[in-house]
Amino acid sequence: MPNYCQHKYLKINTLALYNQPRYQLAHRVKKELCPRNCEGPKRLNTWRRYLDTTTGELLPPEFGICDNRVKCGYSFTPFAGGLYEQAKQLNGYLDRRPAPKPLPPPTKIDLPELLVSQCRTAWNQSNFAQNLYNEPGPLGAAAKDLLPLIAHLYELGAITEGPNAGAAVFVFRDHRKRPRYAQVKQFNATNNGTKVGALHTDPSIKALAERAGSDPWAAVVAEWLPLYDEQEAKQDCLYGAHLLDQYPEAVVCVVEAPKTAIYATLALGPPAATGLLFVATGGAGMLTKRRCWPLRGRTILLIPDADQHDTWTQRGEELKEELLPLGCRLAVCGIARQYADRLGDKNDLADILRHDPTAQIV
Repeated sequence: MPNYCQHKYLKINTLALYNQPRYQLAHRVKKELCPRNCEGPKRLNTWRRYLDTTTGELLPPEFGICDNRVKCGYSFTPFAGGLYEQAKQLNGYLDRRPAPKPLPPPTKIDLPELLVSQCRTAWNQSNFAQNLYNEPGPLGAAAKDLLPLIAHLYELGAITEGPNAGAAVFVFRDHRKRPRYAQVKQFNATNNGTKVGALHTDPSIKALAERAGSDPWAAVVAEWLPLYDEQEAKQDCLYGAHLLDQYPEAVVCVVEAPKTAIYATLALGPPAATGLLFVATGGAGMLTKRRCWPLRGRTILLIPDADQHDTWTQRGEELKEELLPLGCRLAVCGIARQYADRLGDKNDLADILRHDPTAQIV
């Protein structure tokens, strides 16, 4: 026969004690008024209390369930002894208290404007800019006239100190003009990239932060750097996105590399003259809906590198479904694939324009 012990409000089978929830509704106890006064003037008792099955004692009056399920159904279940989930599901009831409000999204940390400005003022000290001036043929001639304008337009910069001195800085400023990220890239004599990094990880910035004790500006950088470094999303916009509002009618030509966007603008002309605004993803896999969202309502021309033609064509079809309902028009240009026999299967628009400045993309 089972061995029973008698509590004040509950008859408990001591042999089954460890197989039952610690907290149960006290069905043998007189119900009380609901804390939410759901019965109003009727003053009916609908609040059923919980008890602790290990002691047989009622829990404080705030723990219970309202039997008036149609009009109220409020419950406040006990959470103790590591039995949270078991108590929540007690006798099939769930905790119906309002769910906590979700936390607001974390504040985005941008690049300090002064840091961007310092890099921008030294743009012509980059090997990239010097190589453009020395380009043979029409491209070099165009650089002598247009490069200062284009460098200002795209906020081209340079690293002037440390092991990466001479590297170009490409600032990714979003459509709201916020400097979100800066790519640091070294170029060889033929303007092919040799090393890629980021401004916030550059040794010159790290060295500046270490001088925080003696330099007020270094102290600002030292305070900013860890906050910026720990956020996950940094390069979350298109290079050149800050120009979208400035040229609202221009066709947006999306390429992969910031270098290519500048080469194309230099060879074909600035957007005010051509109606073409070149922007860059910053990487082959960064053609995403999130980055392209500011392009809704625009005419978009994707210009992939030769080895990314199929991937970008497929991604373009996906973007059509996501952006076309918003008034977007999108096409893919296969010019890099057309030049693959002459320039190799990894060529891009910059390679094409260096080889043939008269190449047409539209």
